[in-house]
Amino acid sequence: MFDAYGEVEKALEESNLTERELKIDQIKWNWLENNTFFHYFSMERVFAFTVQLSILSRWATLEETKGAEIFKETLRSLEKSYVLPEEFTV
Repeated sequence: MFDAYGEVEKALEESNLTERELKIDQIKWNWLENNTFFHYFSMERVFAFTVQLSILSRWATLEETKGAEIFKETLRSLEKSYVLPEEFTV
């Protein structure tokens, strides 16, 4: 079953359409992160990353400064959370 049903239901109650879309995208983002966290270099992770980039790209075009900050924050988060498997270190 879809674990975030309550979150989606709450997001849909948001009257501001921009905020509603942002909340739904955050739910998608979190789901992708939670379900591909340990899938290093797998197709699942590549697909999840592609979806995440499309989310970032869309928001970046909506509001340039806010989009740039979200993008930078995402890169910082990836740098902090991602550990390259030992077999790929130099």
